[in-house]
Amino acid sequence: MHALKRVLPALLPAVLLAAPSLSISDWAAVGRSSGRLKVVALLPLTGPAVSLGMFLRYGIELGRRELAESGEGGADVDVLYLDTMSEPEGGAAAIQAVLAKGRPDAVICALSSVSRAVIPFLEREGILTVVTAADGPDLTKGTKHVVRLYPGARDNLGPVANYMLLRFDNIAALYIDEDSGREDQRMLAKMVGDAGKTLSAAEPFESRAVDIRPAIDRVLASSPDAVFVTGYGRALVSAIRQLRELAGGMPIFSEANFGNPTVLKALGEAADGIVFDGTDLELSVSADKRTEQFRRLYRETFRTDPYHLVGFAHDSILLLAEAARKAGGKPDKAALTSLSHFKGVMGGIFLDPEGESRISLRLILRQKGRNVPLES
Repeated sequence: MHALKRVLPALLPAVLLAAPSLSISDWAAVGRSSGRLKVVALLPLTGPAVSLGMFLRYGIELGRRELAESGEGGADVDVLYLDTMSEPEGGAAAIQAVLAKGRPDAVICALSSVSRAVIPFLEREGILTVVTAADGPDLTKGTKHVVRLYPGARDNLGPVANYMLLRFDNIAALYIDEDSGREDQRMLAKMVGDAGKTLSAAEPFESRAVDIRPAIDRVLASSPDAVFVTGYGRALVSAIRQLRELAGGMPIFSEANFGNPTVLKALGEAADGIVFDGTDLELSVSADKRTEQFRRLYRETFRTDPYHLVGFAHDSILLLAEAARKAGGKPDKAALTSLSHFKGVMGGIFLDPEGESRISLRLILRQKGRNVPLES
């Protein structure tokens, strides 16, 4: 049976939570003759995006455990976790440190800005790179070794933007001032313009910002009918909480990062009434049996709710292992994209020859502390 279609096995919480972290030297010592797949995971384990890094690491470990228990000849995977500190410079320094010691078979990299900084090094070395938690533009364009396993900006914004545009004429945006936020704002502006509606204001905020009220004041001065907020982590929490304080019942919309359980917990009742787009994994109860099984497993293992980053990280590891098997050892872009139309924890994902994924998101309403499906 194909590894991507297996039923997930029972996992041991203690094993996953205590998954050992290899040093660069120990990881580099793992030889190709061992038949093991050597992967570097460049994750934000500190800094503004730290909660994203936690979910990604947990997802990778769930995928590794599934492979280890599959009994189907899947590759054993050694993962070297390196902290990018949520910054492009941190990612570039980390990958250069690795390349000085050895060569990975593949890299998993999170965040658009970090991915953009490390891709030139990895392209030059010919190393397969899976980008996730990154919706910035053109990350795979013109590359020979990069694949994105995550919705691009159009897929990420499409459902919620179309929902807003059917209901409001004047929309304002608050966006995190980095690669992904700027791309979300650019895409929203295009969709608003194409619909003949008005983007009344678009104000950025820093990823480490605490007081976002000045930007919110400028947004509200434009008299919008609704406000779209995009970002992540504490800055996203601050933006929404302060917008609630200043704008009262103003309709608020967001995108998939709003579904982060740490964001929802921090916002509490302030999250209620917000419409966002996401995956079945963000729903409090999913009709998809595989998704619901994975959610229950995650809750039992980590004592918290999952969201889509866990699933994309999990599926990334399974895809890399299957691509390695298909390529006869070392995974490459052609082998990975040939697995298009696979169905993993995140459902069906289409990969085009350039390495871009097309992923369908759905509308979700935060209602009385639960995430419920919203029909468009």
